[in-house]
Amino acid sequence: MFTFTKPVTNLVVTFTDIDRTPGDFLDRVELDGSWTEVSRGAGVSGAGSVASPWVGGAAYNDSTSGAGNVTVKFAGPVSTFTLTYWNAETSWSDVDRNQAVFVGDMTFDYQPC
Repeated sequence: MFTFTKPVTNLVVTFTDIDRTPGDFLDRVELDGSWTEVSRGAGVSGAGSVASPWVGGAAYNDSTSGAGNVTVKFAGPVSTFTLTYWNAETSWSDVDRNQAVFVGDMTFDYQPC
């Protein structure tokens, strides 16, 4: 959960490294709130919702490639948003089972006191 002490506007956030390694991890990500997808890397499918989370593609994407990135823009003032992540892999081999997604660039406008 991300919380701002005062509401912000024009919030744009990039989530990175949504991918998979068979037998290790299958990233799934959902985002609450009212937002619009600005861009999505070629290695990500889904809509970022509960019914259709973003899902890592068929192969591992290096975190610097952009193929596992999603950028969204929130409508109106935002005080909080929640990103939910889970590993949907159903079987594991002896790979390290090390999985993560990252919050990359975040920009917004605010009204000072």
